[in-house]
Amino acid sequence: CLEGFSALLTLAHQQQWSSIVIGTGSKLGWGNPTPAPDLLISTQRLNRVLDHAVGDLTITVEAGATLAQVQTVLQAQQQWLPLDPAYPATATLGGIVATADAGSLRHRYSGVRDLILGIEVIRADGQRAKAGGRVVKNVAGYDLMKLFTGAYGTLGAIAQLTLRTYPLPPAETSVWITGKPEAIATLSQQIRGSSLTPIAMDLLSTRIVAQIEAEQFGQTASGLGLLLKFATLPESITAQIETITAWVKTLGLKQMVLPEQESPAGWEAIAPLVLDGGSKPPIQNPPDICHTDTLNFRPAVLVRQPQTPDAVTLKLGVLPTAAVDLLTQLPPDAYGRIYAGSGVSHIHFPTAPTATDLKRLRRLCEQNQGYLSILDGPDSLKAEVEPWGYPGNALWLMQRLKAKFDPNNLLHPGCFVGGI
Repeated sequence: CLEGFSALLTLAHQQQWSSIVIGTGSKLGWGNPTPAPDLLISTQRLNRVLDHAVGDLTITVEAGATLAQVQTVLQAQQQWLPLDPAYPATATLGGIVATADAGSLRHRYSGVRDLILGIEVIRADGQRAKAGGRVVKNVAGYDLMKLFTGAYGTLGAIAQLTLRTYPLPPAETSVWITGKPEAIATLSQQIRGSSLTPIAMDLLSTRIVAQIEAEQFGQTASGLGLLLKFATLPESITAQIETITAWVKTLGLKQMVLPEQESPAGWEAIAPLVLDGGSKPPIQNPPDICHTDTLNFRPAVLVRQPQTPDAVTLKLGVLPTAAVDLLTQLPPDAYGRIYAGSGVSHIHFPTAPTATDLKRLRRLCEQNQGYLSILDGPDSLKAEVEPWGYPGNALWLMQRLKAKFDPNNLLHPGCFVGGI
């Protein structure tokens, strides 16, 4: 219960124990390598759906509820949460918010923080605090929702969330397009500048295109890929695909329309590739509270097992106009997916690139008003290449916020930007 969670963090504060709060632990390796904490706390049993206001399109849940569990509840009322994070079968909502983990659906529904209406957190001293509320039009309190989104648990432990839901779309169709990089870049720009309304639009590297074509469609292909998803009235989908088809023919690209029953094939196959190269999923049902005196940090029951120990997963961003150029500069073995509307990307290397290559790729991103962060990778590589790569001027402000919320530096110490 939340009272027990609060009491535990109060005790940790009194004893000056460092702690890391996790859901299933699938993203425990993201960010800076950190020393073993005194407490590793799982929220998996804080998993209740507290309220579902069907007419108001809101749902209030505890942080340990998984996205899959909540989607099941919502689908019974013809609603859903437009989130597609890493490891969607096991990801908890608290972990999704703490890591700001949004995927392809950000093209239509923006990022995680834009879905949060209210939040309850437990501070480093064990006290509970709330902000926002349970209605869409709400201005109560400070906007802690945005502050805690993407803070990696360094400011406090997320306990409850109120989220905005959406009606399930009446129909869904995806379009798989492959071809030369120049033609893919032109088509992407045409779609972004048009009145078409895909809810997802991903640019894909040559490695992904070749593997998906072979495994899902039994074909061979070269070049880059563009995967679109439309979810609206059937008549609107038909009209939009007709427009896409005309552009595809003009540009000399290949196209395959995937109806609703086949649409998930491409999307579900791509996600594991760009995050882990198809690694094993995290083992479920970790203990609620782990004391690291009796466990090695990053215990096997909590953390994904990559196919190779030196695999590297990146999150980066560039201007959307530079996305295709970035994909063409990746090595042949890299799995890359760029969300075409925002330029945010995930790239996976089955074997670690050199520090020199990563720094070159980071410079390329920065030249295009972007960034490069190392999510997962060997600690030795993270020692050579600072994982976050934050070049901005707000580090002092982040440090002051950390000092206010967690003055004794007990919550996930050292994980975040600048060693916060």
